[in-house]
Amino acid sequence: MTGSPAWWGTPFVGLGHNNFVAWTCTTGDPDTSDIYAEKVDPNNPMRYKVNDEWRDFEVRNFELRITQGDSIKEWMRREKQQTSRAPQVSRRSG
Repeated sequence: MTGSPAWWGTPFVGLGHNNFVAWTCTTGDPDTSDIYAEKVDPNNPMRYKVNDEWRDFEVRNFELRITQGDSIKEWMRREKQQTSRAPQVSRRSG
């Protein structure tokens, strides 16, 4: 076997390989999200700016099913706005 030694106090080898198999860590604190601060049109809050051009937010309506046990308790209707980069998570004034 070729690989790194086990970390102290753990019962396994962290990284390595032999003639039949190889193993490694698949996570190393990856960058899994990006946050954008979009400029919203002060004259029309349904538009945002990309490269000096105003674009409309894409609007999607969806329903959330609220369950209690095996039965549906209620349905909640929501609207989501999305830019060309990502869904809008929050909006602050100013």
